Amino acid sequence: MRNTENKAPIEREITDLQLIGKVISSLFPRIPVSMYHENEQTPVQIISANQEGIVIKGTDRIDKGIRILTFTNNFSLYHFWFELMPGSNVDIEFLKPMKMVIRDDAKRIESRVVVTKKAESEDKIFINSIISNEELLQNTNKIASTIQPIWDSRSKSILHKFTTLELKLDAIDNIRMTIFRSSQRPIFLPKPGSLDPFNTAFFNPVQYKELLNTSSDTNPIVGAEITIPILFRDKILLGYIRATHTSTLSMEDFQSCSSIAGTLISEINSHEELINVHEKCEVIDISSSGIGFLVSNSDYHQKLLANGAILFFNIQILGEKIPMKAVVRYASKDDNKTIRTGCEFYDLTLDEKAKMRELSKSLSQTEPSKEK
Repeated sequence: MRNTENKAPIEREITDLQLIGKVISSLFPRIPVSMYHENEQTPVQIISANQEGIVIKGTDRIDKGIRILTFTNNFSLYHFWFELMPGSNVDIEFLKPMKMVIRDDAKRIESRVVVTKKAESEDKIFINSIISNEELLQNTNKIASTIQPIWDSRSKSILHKFTTLELKLDAIDNIRMTIFRSSQRPIFLPKPGSLDPFNTAFFNPVQYKELLNTSSDTNPIVGAEITIPILFRDKILLGYIRATHTSTLSMEDFQSCSSIAGTLISEINSHEELINVHEKCEVIDISSSGIGFLVSNSDYHQKLLANGAILFFNIQILGEKIPMKAVVRYASKDDNKTIRTGCEFYDLTLDEKAKMRELSKSLSQTEPSKEK
């Protein structure tokens, strides 16, 4: 923990677009980013980022004003001013950078509640089943080998319904992976040669016209096609199932693919070998936006808990299991036996945010944690 008492924060404004582009391409894809608007801070989903700018999932804003995005990294607060570009809509926004301001000595927006150690064993709160996002994406071969027998068996039963049927499970970007980072709505274009979706519950190409027109993908999206995303714990896109036909596809065809996708997802989510840390880790403080906990000290855990690492884990309290996604903000040796780790929750749904707010409120008779 750094001592920053009596030190005024330093601000630096940067307008060098080449330098800003390097920061955007290196940091935006891997850490939580929020948007400031009308005195509120809203998490945003980054679809793609490069030195020219970023593409984000729409935040329901209908105005054409400047977008101000922010994140913290290595105890510095970053603000970015972006211009909204043509082709943007309520579902997807194309943003071009204008300037960047970096402020040292970033502070938590919300104090954490210290978890009392007087609780009975059955009332204690802890986390377990820690999974590294980086190692998860590096283990797609292990995941593929786990679900391949299921895919081989189930796909044979419906292969006759389609011209092509494939399971794609890797981290290679293409137009479909880019779209699913914006929205997890399946692609269902029932008519050959047409981009008309089956109904409004599915991917609508009209809303992604700019993205589709600028894509250099050698396998463009066109009917008749069914593509269903494969997500780990509803958070991380691993790949998809794709089926095509030269004739019209039906809802029965979609349900056949959806059933297989559901089976594969269940198998991946329950795969014990993907868990990097099995031990119960004591929670020391918590809020609706972050959590602090202790992990046994080892070289492997120090590497796993590097600053900026994205983790999945379960919060366990009173018999309830709450799956969460978070990014490591600090990790330091608390003593020779443990690593004190602080994480910021990442990519929470409204329900998850409400659960964490309620949980932090319920841990009463406590004081805010003073650790950064």
